Amino acid sequence: MKKILLITFLFFSFASHLFAAEVKNVTAKQAGNRLLFEFDITGDEGDTEVNVIITVKGKTYANKDLHLEGDFGKVQTGKGKKLWWNLLQDFPRGHAGDIEWEITAGGKGIVTDNVTKLMWQEGENDEMMIWDSAIAYCKNLSLAGYYDWRLPNIEELKSALKMKDYFPNLHSSSYWSSTTYWSSTTDAHYASGAWYVYFFNGNVSYSNKSGYNYVRCVRGGQ
Repeated sequence: MKKILLITFLFFSFASHLFAAEVKNVTAKQAGNRLLFEFDITGDEGDTEVNVIITVKGKTYANKDLHLEGDFGKVQTGKGKKLWWNLLQDFPRGHAGDIEWEITAGGKGIVTDNVTKLMWQEGENDEMMIWDSAIAYCKNLSLAGYYDWRLPNIEELKSALKMKDYFPNLHSSSYWSSTTYWSSTTDAHYASGAWYVYFFNGNVSYSNKSGYNYVRCVRGGQ
C-alpha cells in the first residue's frame, strides 16, 4: 500500500430546527487496509446525518461512491462513533498524494427539521423560475453528498414556514410546491397550475405553471 502523504480533516457544525450537532474529538489511524476514524457527535439526543466526502486529485467522492462501514448516514448523537474507509477497495493500486476529507454532521448547506425529519436546502437559487424548471432544478441538485433532492409538496412547504429563521437570505416572496392544481371550471389559465406559499405572510395560493416563483428543495419524507 502506498503511503498517504497528507490527510486534512474538515468538520462543520449542523444547523437544525431542534438541536445542533457537531463532530468532535476525532482520531484517525490505519487499521489493516482501512482507515479508522473515531469521533463523538455532541448535541441534544436525537438523530443526525453523518456524511463523508473525499476529494482526491480534484475529484470528489460521496458516501455512495465509497466503501464505508460504521457510523455514517443516520446516526444517534453520542460518544465513541467509529467509521472505516476501505481505501484499497476504492483505489486498488493504492494512492500517493494529498487526500482531503470532509466529514459533516448534518451536512454543510442543509437544515434538518427533526419534527418532520425533512432535510432542507439551506441556501437557494436566487432566480425565480417556472414550475417545470423548479422540478428539474431540484432533481439535478447535488448538495451535502445527496442526489435525491426534490421540490416539496404543499404540506411540506407549509411546514417550512416555522423554520424561516434558519434560511439565510430568504426571499419574502412565493415559493413553488410540487402539488398541482386542476380546475374543474372553464378557466383555462388555471387548468394546469401548481400551489405555492408566500413566505412573508404564510398565505397559500396557486398559479399557472408558466408563472415565476422561487425554489427551495427538500429530501426525505414521502
